[in-house]
Amino acid sequence: MKQAIASLLCAAALNPFAAFAQEGTPKPPAPVATPAPEIDAGAMAILKKSADTMLALKTFRADCYETAVFERDPSGKSRPNQYRMSTVVAAKPNRMRYDTWTMNAPRNDGNFAVWKRTKASPEIVFASNGTILWQQFGDIYRESDKTSAEYLNTIGEPWEGFYTANSSPHSSLRYRQSQNNLLSLRLEKPETVANILCDVISYRITSEYGGTTIVAQARLFVGRDGVVRRRTEAIRFGDKPGYVRDSWIRNIALNAPVKSPRTTFAYTPPKGVKKEKPTPVAEREEPPLLANGTVAPDFSATDIDGKPVKLSDLRGNVVVVDFWASWCPPCVASMPHNQAVMKKLQAEGLPVVLLAVDNSEPRPPFEKWVKDHSQMDALRFVHADPKAGISNGLYKVSGIPTQYIVDANGRIRWSTVGFGGESDDLEKAIRAALAAKP
Repeated sequence: MKQAIASLLCAAALNPFAAFAQEGTPKPPAPVATPAPEIDAGAMAILKKSADTMLALKTFRADCYETAVFERDPSGKSRPNQYRMSTVVAAKPNRMRYDTWTMNAPRNDGNFAVWKRTKASPEIVFASNGTILWQQFGDIYRESDKTSAEYLNTIGEPWEGFYTANSSPHSSLRYRQSQNNLLSLRLEKPETVANILCDVISYRITSEYGGTTIVAQARLFVGRDGVVRRRTEAIRFGDKPGYVRDSWIRNIALNAPVKSPRTTFAYTPPKGVKKEKPTPVAEREEPPLLANGTVAPDFSATDIDGKPVKLSDLRGNVVVVDFWASWCPPCVASMPHNQAVMKKLQAEGLPVVLLAVDNSEPRPPFEKWVKDHSQMDALRFVHADPKAGISNGLYKVSGIPTQYIVDANGRIRWSTVGFGGESDDLEKAIRAALAAKP
C-alpha cells in the first residue's frame, strides 16, 4: 500500500503534461534527436489565457474519462490497458472533492456512456472542507490540516490551475522552458471536442527522474473559453516501455453554486476503509532535522548580485534559514507570509534576518524569480551550487520548504517542514529565539 501511495503521489507531482495520442490503440513515438527549441508565442499566449481563466473561477466542476495504453516490452509482455473516471468539485479558496474509479471500458472512442465502474466506492478520494484534508488510497485514508491551495492537487487530470497559477500548464511549461527542457511548442489546426471548437497545442518535453530520461509529447485541446477539454500524451522512459494516455473532460460547470457544500466537501470512510496508522519515528524514511541546541553548520552562498554571504557573518542576529526553490509551489506560496512577518519584526527594529537559501536548482531560474518578485524586499535571497549539499547534507533537509531558526549565538532554536498556510508560529518562534539566553 505504501508503494502504491508513493507511486500515485509521485505521478501527481511529476505530472509531465506529456504526450501525443489518437483514438484507438496508439503507439508511443520512437525517440528522436533533440531539436533546437521551437516555441510558438501564439500557443504560449493561449496557455496564458487558459491559466488566467482557471485562476479567476470561483467554482469548477467536471468529469474526466481517461485511457492508458501500455507499450509491450521486448519479451512481448505488457500491462493491461487502464481506464479511469474521475470527478472534481472545486471551490475557492481551499475546498475540494475529488473521486476516481477504475472502469471496465472498451477502447476509447468518445462513447463514455458504456463505461462501467468496477466498484461502487471510489478507489481514490481527496476531500477538503477548508479545515481538514482527507486522502484515501484504496482501503487506507489519512487526514491532515494542510488545506492551503498548494496542497489541493489531483492525480493528473488536465484541469490544473484552478487553485494556483503555478500549477497551470502555462506556468509548468514556462518553467520547463527556463530549464531548457521544453523542446517544442506549436499551435496546430483547431479541432472539436464534444462539439466545442478547441485550439490544439502540441509540445515536447524531457526530464530526468531516478536516473531515467523521460521524453514526452502532448497535445492540449483548449476551448475558446480558455478551458481545457482534452489532453493526449505519449511518454517514454529511456529504453523502457512507455505508455499513451488520453484524457477527456466532460460535464464542465464554471462558477456554478455548489449544492450542499457541507456534505459535498466532507469525507466519510466507505465500509472497509481504515485510517492510516502513524509511522513510528524510527521507521520513517526521512532523516530527522538537526536538533534544537545544535550549532548551525556554517555555509556560504551568493546573493542576487553575486556577492558572497556567509551564515557566520550574520552572528548577533536571529536568522531564519529558509531552504526553498522557485519550482516548489509550497515554497513560493510561503513567501508573502515570510515577507509580512519579517516586515513586522524589522519595523520594530529587531535584529532579524530571513536567509532564503536556494540550492535545489541552477542559478538562472533563481535569479529570474527573485528579480520578478522584487516586492519581497524584507527577505535576503541567496543561491548555492546544488552539488554543495548544504540542505540535504549539512541540514538534513528531505523536503522543502524547510526552515530553521538560528539564535544570535549560532544555535538552532526551532525548525519546521512544509507550509500549511499563514499562522503565527514563525513569528512566535523568532520572538522566542530573540528572548533566549546564551
